[in-house]
Amino acid sequence: YYSNTITLNFPEDINLYPNPSSDKVNITVNANYGDYWEYTLHDMFGNQIAQDRVSLPYKQINVQHLAKGVYHFIIKFSAGYDADKKVIRFMKN
Repeated sequence: YYSNTITLNFPEDINLYPNPSSDKVNITVNANYGDYWEYTLHDMFGNQIAQDRVSLPYKQINVQHLAKGVYHFIIKFSAGYDADKKVIRFMKN
């Protein structure tokens, strides 16, 4: 059997905007993340480009230096459980 249905799950507790962006991207965490949350930014080849540990619910990230393309933000809460790991696709234009 074949299906033409695509289901996308976006984390309801994390906002990444504007997406796409050419200079800066904002991440807002609207969940109980514990003492901190961490992000890593990866290119489409899986190479890690950036990372940071954030103790506030908001972070602005400069993406001007990135080449045009698709990237993945992997966000983990300080609790460290697999359920607290979110992957968000981001497009740099």
